[in-house]
Amino acid sequence: RINCARALAHATTPEAFRAMIEALSDKNAAVVNYALKSLVAATHVDYGYDRKSWLGWYQQTYVAATAPAAAK
Repeated sequence: RINCARALAHATTPEAFRAMIEALSDKNAAVVNYALKSLVAATHVDYGYDRKSWLGWYQQTYVAATAPAAAK
């Protein structure tokens, strides 16, 4: 799991970001540490270990961006 968290630093897909965010709640501190480092390296954003803030970033970046426009 640690190596996966480290390798995700080079991934830029929504699925990879979601996996990194989920890894912030891992029981293994090293996995959490590398997940955070990977998130920061891939996004150039740093919310620290605040999973809620990262989920907000994810929602704003991927969910809101792909939501269909409201019908007029």
